[in-house]
Amino acid sequence: LQAHHDAGAARALCSLGITLHHQGSLTEAAAKLREALDLQAAPELATDRAWTMHALAAVERDRARLGEALDLLTRSLVLHREGGSVHGEAWAHFQLGQLNLRRGDVPAAEADLNRALDLYGRTRDERGAAWALTQLARARMIAGDPAPAVEGLRAAAARHRANEDARGEAWTVYYLGLALEETGDLDSSVRELERSRSLFSRMRDVYGLAC
Repeated sequence: LQAHHDAGAARALCSLGITLHHQGSLTEAAAKLREALDLQAAPELATDRAWTMHALAAVERDRARLGEALDLLTRSLVLHREGGSVHGEAWAHFQLGQLNLRRGDVPAAEADLNRALDLYGRTRDERGAAWALTQLARARMIAGDPAPAVEGLRAAAARHRANEDARGEAWTVYYLGLALEETGDLDSSVRELERSRSLFSRMRDVYGLAC
């Protein structure tokens, strides 16, 4: 009974932590997610714990605590494999890809993101696949190759729209604006950046608006 109560309380804390992250309240988000982890210490809650680790790793990445984020994702990947969660494993590789992009290691990022894309395909997770395509296109931009990045980001944005994933579309359009700026197409760049701002505003995503 206690484990059932802890599981419910932890899920509520995790949901709150993710919302705070989207609002840009990183310190408070991390605190709520760590509270959730404390409640998920029981072995039978290992799967829930792995998903909370994902959420906390994303916050720590955005707080520039990259070593902590890497440790959390590495441990979550082990838990997902032990639990046989292909979907969880996909998300872990996706976030490791994002983290490697943050560290500037494009080959490692592309390896993780392609692994995530393969796993999303197995679970038929169209939203996850679209996010992986967004980050793979970003990898091209970070590698100094903006033309294929623009092409990839346009395709990914269309996938997010088809999936009715407003947050995915907003971030992809934002990255598209940056990539277009790199190609010298400033008019299109401004147009896409303004469109991303409108999408973030509609979702009240303070973190996105701050970029």
